[in-house]
Amino acid sequence: MAITLDGTTGISSVDGSSASPSVRGADSNSGIVYAADTVSISTGGSERLEVDSSGNIDIPDNGKIRLGGSGDLELYHTGSHGYIVDAGTGGLNINVDNLWVNKAD
Repeated sequence: MAITLDGTTGISSVDGSSASPSVRGADSNSGIVYAADTVSISTGGSERLEVDSSGNIDIPDNGKIRLGGSGDLELYHTGSHGYIVDAGTGGLNINVDNLWVNKAD
């Protein structure tokens, strides 16, 4: 693999895959992967998060977005169902002027 580093393009020509990321540390199968119009993060040889050219963030099924100091607010999808879980102290507040819940088509 050839890597080009200059003041105009930065780092270019960096290939990689989830199993062998473009940028990594001592762990050879965890790091950042650059592909056509996407940037991904992999751990343990598996893609965990991808940002595409439209700005969409994709997380595979069963991967969780965890918020809070102890990760007590979770948003995730199992492949069959989606979940919002608040396992912390206190409540989950939704503050809006109008709230609609609709059946998906």
